[in-house]
Amino acid sequence: MDTPTNLSRREAIKTMVSSALLCAAGINGFTNSQPAYAMGEAGIPQGVQKVEGDVTINGIPAKVGDIVAPDDVIVTGKDSSIVFVFGDSACLMRENSKMVVKNSDKSAEPSKVVNILRLLDGKLLSVFGEGEKSVETPNAYIGIRGTGIYVESDHEKTYICTCYGKVKISYAHNLSKFESISANYHESSRHVYRDGAIKRAPMINHTDVELMMLEALVNRLPPFAKSSEKRDGGGY
Repeated sequence: MDTPTNLSRREAIKTMVSSALLCAAGINGFTNSQPAYAMGEAGIPQGVQKVEGDVTINGIPAKVGDIVAPDDVIVTGKDSSIVFVFGDSACLMRENSKMVVKNSDKSAEPSKVVNILRLLDGKLLSVFGEGEKSVETPNAYIGIRGTGIYVESDHEKTYICTCYGKVKISYAHNLSKFESISANYHESSRHVYRDGAIKRAPMINHTDVELMMLEALVNRLPPFAKSSEKRDGGGY
């Protein structure tokens, strides 16, 4: 039998799921002014889903529908953000950020999907599908498999919240210094400092609704919401 606490948490998650799905539907253009999108596997819209403020890709103002490809440089200005999808992964890049996207296969065709995110500066919330991917900052290398993570980077330190899933966090300048993390619900945040120290940190600056919005764009729910709602595409 559900206790009042269980019921209240379940109702809260249901409310967040509804909000995230509505937000994702709006981002995807399921309105009277639906834009054209390139579609990936399982009918997942690819590329830029939402732009706010001053955002450029390779120095050109970003717009909804732009495809994000290897070697692209994405920059957000003050009070600006971008949401984009690549393959079965999705990102929310916040203001005052700079990122280069890459593919690890040097022989890959230009259209090959992105699997490396190099966050040179700023803030990034990402959800990833299956397969090996990585997020790199000046101080940290983060190996990823089907994970939700939030990263903040500057030259002094990198903040990493493993929202759920598994990651291997390494010091960028000495990969033998690492920590393997498995998380269910934001319980394993870390700072990686310029001197190589890896230390525990609190959860900051990202929300469950944002994670659910990103997962909805790629037809999934995050693990913490799956017990309350079922949806085709399922999650991890």
